[in-house]
Amino acid sequence: MFFAGPDRAASEGSDGPWKLHKDLFSTDVGANWSHLLLPKADVETHILNAEMVTALGTPGKASCLRVRLVDDDEGRGYEGMKLTYYNSCNGYVLNGAWNKICKNRCLKVKDRVGLYWDPVDKVLHFSVRRRAEAARD
Repeated sequence: MFFAGPDRAASEGSDGPWKLHKDLFSTDVGANWSHLLLPKADVETHILNAEMVTALGTPGKASCLRVRLVDDDEGRGYEGMKLTYYNSCNGYVLNGAWNKICKNRCLKVKDRVGLYWDPVDKVLHFSVRRRAEAARD
């Protein structure tokens, strides 16, 4: 499940700068997958700015934007990550070093991750917000 925006923060308490939250699926962390799927509306609301939309080009065409991702929990940076829009899934895919992040952080299905974009440093920040074993269903 994917959560975004101020309504969630208001109902669950503040989570600092973390604008996007995603409970990971097998397609995000499986051995045969190398990307994180993010909903279009949430990425366009909380991550992309006008400059980035221009860099991506025409909406609806597969084009990518290179971003630097920083794992705030471990202080580790990942260069050359790509944020790409795909019509086929009506969403954005973050890939590049995603498999490496999954392995380094031992990410599993139902772990919740958070993301936010720092427009000053032009960095996408990442954090594991909750581990699956701590999740209550």
